[in-house]
Amino acid sequence: MGAAGSGSTSCPAPRRNNGSPTACRRSSRPPAPRPAGYNNYWIRPGVNTLEILQELGFTYHIDDLSADEPFLQTINGQPFATVPYTVHLNDIASFDFPGFNPAAYEQQLTDEFDQLYAEGPARRQMMVIGLHERLSGRPSRVRVLNRIFIRLHDHEDVWWARKDQIAQWVLDHPDIAAWVDRDPAPVSGLPGRSA
Repeated sequence: MGAAGSGSTSCPAPRRNNGSPTACRRSSRPPAPRPAGYNNYWIRPGVNTLEILQELGFTYHIDDLSADEPFLQTINGQPFATVPYTVHLNDIASFDFPGFNPAAYEQQLTDEFDQLYAEGPARRQMMVIGLHERLSGRPSRVRVLNRIFIRLHDHEDVWWARKDQIAQWVLDHPDIAAWVDRDPAPVSGLPGRSA
């Protein structure tokens, strides 16, 4: 591990005789920024996950399918943001799916956006498209996404944001953000406080 701001350290495998590294060299590359959000493998958090994440300095997670817009909940006495995950527009849902059709996927994305955009003046809306480079990097999907993003980008009053930006906006606007007060995770079955 490198010291904060000093780059990273590269160490070869330990020697067999005493387990200590034989040599380490410092990289001039700056360390990556500390992550603020968390995505659990296949959306399977434990009952203590959010409390542990907040104790570790995380400010949001995306492992929640229960809402259509980001929300705050109190974890360890502090606001913690949830940016909901969607499965139906996630490319992994059609991975190796025999009936996958790029034209139908394009129509699905178009219809989803058009409906949410029509509802937008009355209520904030969020459209999440889950993309994985190994799936959506395929040529037919790249073309679909290119056409979709060009089309959607022409609409006014649409904020294109990453999940960390959405979470930060929610945390910065607690007075107008949605708040959720859930029973503890062991009771509700949903991510939240453990007790």
